[in-house]
Amino acid sequence: MNKIIFPKSLLLTLVSVLLVTFTVWAGTSVLEGVVKDPNGRPVKGADVRIEAKNFSKVIKTDANGRYVYDGLGVATYKVSLVINGQVKASILDVKTQRNRASPLNSTSI
Repeated sequence: MNKIIFPKSLLLTLVSVLLVTFTVWAGTSVLEGVVKDPNGRPVKGADVRIEAKNFSKVIKTDANGRYVYDGLGVATYKVSLVINGQVKASILDVKTQRNRASPLNSTSI
């Protein structure tokens, strides 16, 4: 698996760009968050790619930079932010848990 390395200044920008939160309800997980640019403005139409073994889903951010995907099973995922066809950030080994919230801190990027 390829590891993505970012320059420190870009990494700090990406930390402010990608905010991911997991909430678990009824045995499944909800992936939700807000994507913002370096100036704190929401990014409309960005792709949030969620991948696991035998699973791949791409969801788009709305006008407020918000995205929601409901119904993730308990698994380990790779979550990527894609803007204008370019992967801007990827977070590997995102683990969801049944009946328990799984926070994903920005230091994981």
